[in-house]
Amino acid sequence: MGRGSALKPEVLEANGVRLNAGTREVFFDGAPVEVTSIEYDILEVLVRSAGRVVSRDDLARFLYNRQANPLERALDVHVSHLRKKLERGRNLIRTVRGVGYLFAAEDEPVLKEEQSA
Repeated sequence: MGRGSALKPEVLEANGVRLNAGTREVFFDGAPVEVTSIEYDILEVLVRSAGRVVSRDDLARFLYNRQANPLERALDVHVSHLRKKLERGRNLIRTVRGVGYLFAAEDEPVLKEEQSA
């Protein structure tokens, strides 16, 4: 391992979204995106698991060190904010009803009906 590799920040990429773990910066199609600390944490978990469903319980354990409460909507609100910031014409974060969320590993166009919803 070279001296520079120990200082090189980890960069995660999936479907046009790039996260720099060292600076906690988010880029979408090369443009910077402002996210809160909790939004960054959620996005990091989802991008690391791109193409796989992440349960609400797993996200809650990672974020809050506890199991998800089915009546608590805070997690859903944060995911909604991420969608508004990232999903310009794309369906990046899908809800898997009764389970959790899936970050699309590949580009999935949004249908016109979905855009108006």
